[in-house]
Amino acid sequence: MFGNSTKRQYRGSPARATARRFVAALLLLRAATAFAGEQPSDRPPIEILLLQMSPGHDLFARFGHAALAVKRGEREGVYNFGYTERFGDRSLVLDFLRGEAFFFVAVTRMRGTLAIYRDEGRQVSAYPLRLQRAQAQQLAEALEQANRPENRYYVYHHFDDNCATRLRDLINTVLAGQLEEALATRQLKTTYRDHVRRGFAGQTGILLLAELLLGRRVDRQLDAYRAMFLPELLTSGLQQANLLGSGQILLPASAPAPSGDPLAGLKLLWSVATVLSVGCLLQLLFGRAARRGLAPLRALAFLCFGLLALLLWSLACYTTLPELRFNELVLLFWPTDLLLVGNALRSRARRFVARPWSTRYCWLRLASIALIGCGQLSGLLVQQPRVLLLLAAAAFFAQLLANLANQPSGSIRPR
Repeated sequence: MFGNSTKRQYRGSPARATARRFVAALLLLRAATAFAGEQPSDRPPIEILLLQMSPGHDLFARFGHAALAVKRGEREGVYNFGYTERFGDRSLVLDFLRGEAFFFVAVTRMRGTLAIYRDEGRQVSAYPLRLQRAQAQQLAEALEQANRPENRYYVYHHFDDNCATRLRDLINTVLAGQLEEALATRQLKTTYRDHVRRGFAGQTGILLLAELLLGRRVDRQLDAYRAMFLPELLTSGLQQANLLGSGQILLPASAPAPSGDPLAGLKLLWSVATVLSVGCLLQLLFGRAARRGLAPLRALAFLCFGLLALLLWSLACYTTLPELRFNELVLLFWPTDLLLVGNALRSRARRFVARPWSTRYCWLRLASIALIGCGQLSGLLVQQPRVLLLLAAAAFFAQLLANLANQPSGSIRPR
């Protein structure tokens, strides 16, 4: 019996062992599958909030700010791409002009973030991002990757690479380019120059410099995706794409928002152009007395034209920023305009005799201004500085009138 039973057991054991191993493998596979399916759900879900900060009175805060807050259970972090080690350093402006202004991302706690903006009296609003679970996980990982020491720093650019565009591009990457595809086809009626005017509203000096120094790139119409360089328009663009939930105010504003006239710089230029145009009219009506009295004003105009031309050419050679490097005003203002400063001042003398070269130069400059006007009307030139065309035309026409009134018909040797 023992021998037989042993024999029967020996004969049946391979099949039973194989069956047991097969069943065990199935159980292990089922357990692994169940564990893999249940592991993500066991983790707390990721919640990502878009934080929008209202504009502040500081120069670098005039356009507002944006950040992303990532929450997973008790863990949280605010990813802020608006930090630099050079705030308050005058060399930061020179670095910006050279395209070497380095900013970096920093991760802070929500409480600390709100404390910063509470001290500045600025409002902070939060909008939940409507992302799938896998997309939220991917975005959180991308933010953490951006915070690594080798990726933390980036070269700041006001229109192309700032606190808002960094968030926009990360979200667009997570969505496989669908955000840009949806918004890039929506053309807006606004330009970068319009937003610069609104951002620096009330800052007349800065607005005047913006009118003169910002070139053709800032006058092209924006699409809805490119306009998201502004935190406010980042929020509205994501809302248009149905990617944001209802917002809530985490911190109400305790200080008045910046205000002022966004067209203050442009109005100042129109005022100067009007004065010079009236001066031309006075010279036509009252002759020599008006020409002599307005000579210092013409000299000041030519001095400003020449210095502005030198500044524009210097920027074109120094900066790498396309909005400063390619400025069509270099066609309107020439460094040689400085040559007319002395001629304008000499026209105050009673025995003033215009030099032939100055008369020919005025004719040349008026012809160049007319060509620029034709280029603007035809669409060849993007910038539309009509006020500056009027300003330059009035100055050179006024000097031409003074020269012609003191230019004998025959050949004269200049005194």
